[in-house]
Amino acid sequence: MSWSVSSKTSLLLLILIVASLGYASAKRTDPCGGALPDSLRKAITVQYPDRKIVTLDMLTVIAEKIYLKDHKTGCPGVARVDFYGDRSEMYALVLTKEVKDTYISSLILGQRQRNREWRFSVIEPDVQDAPPVVFTLPPGEFVGTTSQQEQRTLASKHEAIVFVGYESWSIVYVWTGDKVEKLWLSD
Repeated sequence: MSWSVSSKTSLLLLILIVASLGYASAKRTDPCGGALPDSLRKAITVQYPDRKIVTLDMLTVIAEKIYLKDHKTGCPGVARVDFYGDRSEMYALVLTKEVKDTYISSLILGQRQRNREWRFSVIEPDVQDAPPVVFTLPPGEFVGTTSQQEQRTLASKHEAIVFVGYESWSIVYVWTGDKVEKLWLSD
């Protein structure tokens, strides 16, 4: 069988196109896939069957750029956190569902119990906006505004949770030793 130059060129182009498509899909692997233990992923599916963990693909183009600039790797809907300072296995999760032209998202803590089951606590329910992200900050002092528009400082001895709707709002959550408190860091 004799191959002409144009046939060889066409075959080479086809191979390059297929290889580049494979590379592009491999390059954009979902960092959320391995962000959680399987047992927690299953518990979320049972407890919140209509919700999904926020992924990079759900973010707006601007939000994705900001998230990737600040967090080179990771999942925007998952942050491992030592919120209570007890070193328990705990994750801050943004679970969302798409409703018409918007998303409804909740900030939820998932904590493994001694019996190895997962317990969920809703920290911020049903925020209607583009999907927000979650990350942690080290212990420290946080200055912001309360829901009554008062300036306040919260001190955290443990990691704090930050819940962010890029270009719109950000809230920090701190465990004070007896309750969760929050401050708006920006509007």
